[in-house]
Amino acid sequence: MRKPELSGRMTKWSVHLSGYDLQFEPRTAIKSQALADFVSDFYPATRREAEEGMLAITGNQDGELWTLYIDGASNARGAGVGLVLRCPKGDMIVQAIRCEFKATNNEAEYEALILGMQMASGLKVRNLRVYNDSLLVVNHVNNEYVARDPKMIAYLKIATERKSKFRTFKITRVPREQNVEADALATLGSTFQPVELSNIPITHVLTPAIQGEPDQRLMKEDVHMQCAQEARTLVSTVGQQNADWRVPYLNWLRDRTLPEDRKEAQSFRIKASRYIMIDNILFRKSLAGPCLRCLSKEEAETVLQDVHSGECGNHAGGRSLSNKILRQGYFWPTMRADAVNHAKRCESCQKAAPAIHQPAEPMHPIIYQWPFMMSGMDIVGKLPRAPGNRVYMLAMTDYFSKWIEAEAMTEVK
Repeated sequence: MRKPELSGRMTKWSVHLSGYDLQFEPRTAIKSQALADFVSDFYPATRREAEEGMLAITGNQDGELWTLYIDGASNARGAGVGLVLRCPKGDMIVQAIRCEFKATNNEAEYEALILGMQMASGLKVRNLRVYNDSLLVVNHVNNEYVARDPKMIAYLKIATERKSKFRTFKITRVPREQNVEADALATLGSTFQPVELSNIPITHVLTPAIQGEPDQRLMKEDVHMQCAQEARTLVSTVGQQNADWRVPYLNWLRDRTLPEDRKEAQSFRIKASRYIMIDNILFRKSLAGPCLRCLSKEEAETVLQDVHSGECGNHAGGRSLSNKILRQGYFWPTMRADAVNHAKRCESCQKAAPAIHQPAEPMHPIIYQWPFMMSGMDIVGKLPRAPGNRVYMLAMTDYFSKWIEAEAMTEVK
């Protein structure tokens, strides 16, 4: 590939084949190898261990006690909940939850308790013991304190209904030092914005527990999948001005969906041949380098901000900014125009820009229709004779304003 003639030949083939709809399909799995892996995974010697693990996870052992550590956190960034559910065998289920609504510290503690009991009920846990470091919540549930605030009364009612579904339920207050794991998860959920974490999934709760049915709130993975499917349907039905430009290409690569118009479908197929999908992410083919990742409008704003004025940003102009983003491996259709507009809106660039010396408005020359149309003459009088018996007369001219001219015309009349 180092020879120019070979690279040029590859470029010609790439340009020639870009007009066709070509799709790469990997080789399917070998059936014999898949069967061998299945037999090795479910060998009778390991069947007993698998059944014990499944029994421990599903919580069918009614006599054993499950342990739940909960904590809630509220700060300027938001509210979060941390849950640590420990089964009798010692395995743990940890979860960090972010509340997409404003909540006080006590309300976050109640959200942690209700969500923790909901998670335990989903695993068919019958005996549960809860540890929390909030004195108010623990004494409310144990009927040692009386709830007077309307929100606390509503939260306590939901917690009491959830408690009745367990055969054995105990809640105990522990010091903060003994609830470090749940406290760290709650801080994580309240501090971080939506991020991708492989070990600790962050769930987002959209509404408080006192405003809707807990079963309808985001809690499980299938709910996330359902919301994602609804979001795709909503995007496909909204207008073109609010729709994501990547949706038609994703629909074509996934389901081979084309526009209804025949001409538009033919043109769209030619454009779609330049795009590929890798791990459900849309990329655009590039002849000069690797594939370019296609960004949405929100992602494009983030990339523009980081490249223009981020840690390594140099406040480049619009054209240089778009070229730099292209070299970084990103693409969207209006990249050049968005980069120019973003550079114009930068406050630091406006402050450091050179001063503009041209007038704010264009200068218009004043042209009269005939000479001396706005001039007047006044005779001073006869001057003394000069040497050589010469007589001089002095005439003074000046421009009259329109007001003086109008006054003079009135006096003449």
